[in-house]
Amino acid sequence: MKKLLFAVVAAVAIVLSACSNKESKPADSTEGVDVEAVVSDATAGLDAAMESGDASKLQEAIEAAKAKVAELLEENPETAKEYLTRVQEYVKANLDKVTAVAGDNELVKSAVSAFVEQPAESIISTVQGALNSVKETGEKAVDDTQEAAKAKMEQVKSDAEAKVDQTVSDAKEKANETVKEQEQKVKDEVSKGADKVNSEISKGADKLLKGAGLK
Repeated sequence: MKKLLFAVVAAVAIVLSACSNKESKPADSTEGVDVEAVVSDATAGLDAAMESGDASKLQEAIEAAKAKVAELLEENPETAKEYLTRVQEYVKANLDKVTAVAGDNELVKSAVSAFVEQPAESIISTVQGALNSVKETGEKAVDDTQEAAKAKMEQVKSDAEAKVDQTVSDAKEKANETVKEQEQKVKDEVSKGADKVNSEISKGADKLLKGAGLK
């Protein structure tokens, strides 16, 4: 799994780039791809690793070459195959030096062996599978995020509507309470006024009766 690390990392970057640019170049386009330059970069990296005598740097150079395959696959599968084949041939031509640098490091020896012994088509198939897997995972993550955002928006909308409804209900209840209070005040005032009038009428009647000697 470790020897696919660089390829997978490159795949993630490529997929994200593809998602943000739907109008990318068609698969049969080689515009902007300089095979000689990218092969030269790969061999330079391998040369530097061999000169350093560092097995880990050698592995990094090999994985970087495989990562470049992932990038080129997005441009043109045939270009990716040509690039990989030429880099494999370079490693095979310098296998003695490569083997010497790998030394007893089993992990690096395994990476070198897999790189030079597997047919280019097999490596490309493996990298393409990793690309497809990352793309599917990325697309699913985007879909899940969109669904989650949609659900959150619906929940926010529902909560807001419920809050508005509650506010309206509370306002109506408060208004009804105010109306009832005002009605009661009016009734109380009317009652007080009626009591006062009745009292005055009663007093006036008593005076009349007393004046007539009837009381």
